[in-house]
Amino acid sequence: MKKLLFCGAVFICFVWNITAQNTNTSLPGWITRPLSLTDCLNIALQQNATILKAGNDLEASQGVVVQTRAVALPRVQATGQYKDTDPHAMESLPFPGGPVTLPHQNWNSSVQIVQSIYEGGKMVAALRAASVTKQQALAQYQTVIADTLLGVRVAYYDVLLAAQQITVHEASVVLLQKELEDQQRRYDRHRAALQRAPRRSRCRQ
Repeated sequence: MKKLLFCGAVFICFVWNITAQNTNTSLPGWITRPLSLTDCLNIALQQNATILKAGNDLEASQGVVVQTRAVALPRVQATGQYKDTDPHAMESLPFPGGPVTLPHQNWNSSVQIVQSIYEGGKMVAALRAASVTKQQALAQYQTVIADTLLGVRVAYYDVLLAAQQITVHEASVVLLQKELEDQQRRYDRHRAALQRAPRRSRCRQ
């Protein structure tokens, strides 16, 4: 029975070590080492969900800006047509030199470039709206980054402050322990002195 329990304990320890090793290897490298403030800021810039969402919003706003500016840009319009008629259904035109058969395949294509010159202030308003939209999106993105990095800095220094407070409290505990030991020794000395005092008085009597 003891051998069975021993083998079971060894097997559990072995499985526990393998699980711990797999867990450590699956974790990012920055979790297993001390981080500086620069490391924390870089990790926040790369992995913070709020910053990533703000970056996606900034890219989406760039598309809106391009779409808004497109009003003032030239437009290219292209059309094409192809027609194929059964040759047997084509009629021949009689001419003195002989009948003329029309072609049964026809192609037609056209390309136009249209540039608006004046649309009642629409183009100017579109350009201004595009510029304002771009500035607003960039300002929002910078604000999100600034707020997030400020929160990271505050949290980082709060951790450092908490670590120092723990050190101070530990030192206070050690100091109080020493004071307690000093008081205990004084108490023991006074108690021993009080216990010897009656004996001396008896001896004098």
